[in-house]
Amino acid sequence: MKRREIKFLVTVDCDLRTDDVALRQESLDVLLGVFAQTGVSGHATWFLNENDFAITKNHESFLKEALRRGDSLGLHDHVDPFSDDYDKAILRDFCRRSKESVEAWLAANGAPRTIALHRNGCLAQHENIYDVLRELGYPVLSDVYPEHTFPNHKQNLSFDNRHIPVGIPPYRHDAANWQDYRSTAGCFLHIPVMYMFVREWDYGLVDRWLAAFERDGVEDPVLVWLFHPYEIMNKAKTEISPENLAAMRAIIKGMAERYGATFASMDEIVRQVGA
Repeated sequence: MKRREIKFLVTVDCDLRTDDVALRQESLDVLLGVFAQTGVSGHATWFLNENDFAITKNHESFLKEALRRGDSLGLHDHVDPFSDDYDKAILRDFCRRSKESVEAWLAANGAPRTIALHRNGCLAQHENIYDVLRELGYPVLSDVYPEHTFPNHKQNLSFDNRHIPVGIPPYRHDAANWQDYRSTAGCFLHIPVMYMFVREWDYGLVDRWLAAFERDGVEDPVLVWLFHPYEIMNKAKTEISPENLAAMRAIIKGMAERYGATFASMDEIVRQVGA
């Protein structure tokens, strides 16, 4: 099979993880700068953690620049405080609050739009969460992380995707069958994650995903990378780390040079698959 263009999605979960608002802003500005230098601008996807960090209030200049470039915006709700039972009423109120806040800011700044993309904090997966996201009108998700399982910040199980193989393309599902990666129908388009974090980047994993795509006849490979602004800070989160920043740059450069990958946003992929 002749492999078509590899799309590499640089997706940033905006967990800022410091009380220093100026450092938060610096981390976002540094990422904007790197993306401008590496060809990612206009193709990045920012999942905004509005409930925890009030991004529309504290980081308006970042949002305006991301919009100007044509980057994608989604919401990143950390629902782990509610993971003892994932009460739907509490989840609905929490997730509605962030959506309404960001959409109101967009409308007030001349960019009226509905936020369509959602990624749960800690990649949390539960039928009640997805039922609430369906009710709120989210059509696109990105939580499934094949071959991995993680606890959340409360040490409850966030997800278990160990039985899901690498190399799965975007697929459709409903609230109760998010792990059915062969599903072709449902209210959600799910764009799975290939790798999370900046540390220990593994080109062998990239090769495994591409081999699986080729084996299964996937003509439009989509590789999703997830990381956070705090990962370019030092361990104490007091300043930007040159070493961590260099590692992030190397990943972007390496994917383009080794695989000829081109950058794409979530919105671009949604248009590509016709959802």
